[in-house]
Amino acid sequence: MLRDNTLRIRFDEVADLYDRARPSYPEVAFDTLLRQASLPTGGSVLEVGCGTGQATLPLARRGVRILALELGKDLAEVAAERLRDYPDVTVEHTAFEEWQPTKEAFDLFLSAQAFHWIEPSTGLARASTVLKPGGTLALIWNLERSQESAFYHATNPIYQRYEDSMPQGPSLDDWVCIYREALERHHRFHRVTLQRYDWQQTYEKQQYLDLLTTFSSTLALDCDTRTRFLTDMATVIDSFGGTVPRCYSTALLLAKRSNPPHNRS
Repeated sequence: MLRDNTLRIRFDEVADLYDRARPSYPEVAFDTLLRQASLPTGGSVLEVGCGTGQATLPLARRGVRILALELGKDLAEVAAERLRDYPDVTVEHTAFEEWQPTKEAFDLFLSAQAFHWIEPSTGLARASTVLKPGGTLALIWNLERSQESAFYHATNPIYQRYEDSMPQGPSLDDWVCIYREALERHHRFHRVTLQRYDWQQTYEKQQYLDLLTTFSSTLALDCDTRTRFLTDMATVIDSFGGTVPRCYSTALLLAKRSNPPHNRS
């Protein structure tokens, strides 16, 4: 079920581009998250797979105390620089699976556009360990919703041409369902909810090519094949006037860490 796990380290190859090209998330999603998490004064957040801070920065601006973990060394350095004006935010270069947690230390566990790289059984077990009882788990993904657009249909032949060189596996929509079902079955989580926020963004040609370059499917291509793929995509973008409208739905998956049962004597 897990994607090719070697690909998740390749985002580090394009850290600066990742910082410029990857979108953040709707502000309303963070407002909802914090309202439902009900962080206490001085509450703490653990973020896993922060990238270059696409979800970290909006929370930092709201005055939240955050420890952000990032597997990629260059990504972590870019994130730390981006967040240097927020003394309550610490970025640590480490894999979540190798990080040594303090048990029940955090009020909120967050992972945005990253937790699908971790097997649910492993990820949820470790998340439940670091969360305080009653704490909140939040998983966020930006999902593609442009499948009915003319541009999407025009680029389908290109993806079919290169599909043998691109990794196959569950889509992000699939991962939302996988994690929702895993949370609903997990004995340490309850009150699972899923909310969605629709939005749009229009990219100029180079912006969109930069965005494509940060995708794991593109990074999996060898250099020559990647160049041909991006050239083919550029040709289609030109035929659409040099811009690409893109529709997204941000999925916010929330759950509460269960309180341990009381012992009865």
